[in-house]
Amino acid sequence: MSLKILASFSLAMVLMKSGDGISSSPDEESESTADNPDETGTSRRYDPSFSTQNRNCPNITSMGSSRYAHWGCLCHPSFLNGIVQECLPLYRAITRAGIVSGTTTSFWLDRWLPSRLLAERYAALFSHVTRPHATVASVVASGFSLQPRLSSVAARELAIVQGYVDAVALVDGQDHRFINSPSTPPFRSHEAYRMLSPRHAPDASACKACELRLPAKISIFAYLADIDRLSTRASLFFKNCAPSDSCAACSDTETGRHLFFDCPISVEVWARLGVPIPHDDFSIWDLTPPTAVDSSIWRAGIAAILWSIWKARNDLVFNAKPSTARLVLCRAGDDLVIWRWRYKIHDRESLDGLRNSILFAAY
Repeated sequence: MSLKILASFSLAMVLMKSGDGISSSPDEESESTADNPDETGTSRRYDPSFSTQNRNCPNITSMGSSRYAHWGCLCHPSFLNGIVQECLPLYRAITRAGIVSGTTTSFWLDRWLPSRLLAERYAALFSHVTRPHATVASVVASGFSLQPRLSSVAARELAIVQGYVDAVALVDGQDHRFINSPSTPPFRSHEAYRMLSPRHAPDASACKACELRLPAKISIFAYLADIDRLSTRASLFFKNCAPSDSCAACSDTETGRHLFFDCPISVEVWARLGVPIPHDDFSIWDLTPPTAVDSSIWRAGIAAILWSIWKARNDLVFNAKPSTARLVLCRAGDDLVIWRWRYKIHDRESLDGLRNSILFAAY
């Protein structure tokens, strides 16, 4: 969801709290008669799906003016008002209103009843309304403001909707806005973002990285290494941020796969540990653990070894200091000593066994 939509939602909340919110003033209404209704009883004068039909609507010059703080069509809308008009249907689609005073909730176009919008459910009656943006409070106080003639369908619907009006009890206070979801949380920008974000299946690699009891930067690093999103020379060269894509330790292209598994130092590291490296694409979390290493703690070892390889690579690139496979493994073992206290007491023994296996492979 774009920042423009979030900004329009915030502005919408300001306008709602500034006064009558979404209603149009009675003296700005058009009092012309309705066209002849069609066979469904719906007048062609208003289209329920088109909610900006007030023709004599002045521009909003002050957010604090309740007289003109309606949400209808503006003859010369400002930039912010234009954004609000553009995003208002989306805002109404994802929110539900809680009635208190009824001054900032549209009677026809907001969801304030358990059923659908009244404008959609009673389309024939809505087509005869002269104030489609009237608030709940104004309808309760002044009525529906209908055309002089009603079709038979609209007349039947009027009797039903009048029952809703008679059941409304208004008190002083601000109406509430909720996200239109089963949990109905209060409207917030982050809740709106969550509501509009596409539903994706959980990222298995990210879940495994977050389960590690390691520093956050190590978990993030391991995840980026798994999905090949680290700033390797191949990636930087592709973005025109590096003069070459060659590995600093050899002449091959420095991709994530090459750096961590195919570079001579990396090959020696995994060979010392006795961990086979697949030839095809694979996830780092699927690497086979060394003998006598608890599989439940092996992922921490993978992250520590990859982090040590990455530091060795940076030491060569920025400080011109080459490293050996033995040094890489020793550094990984030292890191596990520091991170040992992050694990529960009953897991520390397994972590110590992992460290001993890494140090044994180093020597």
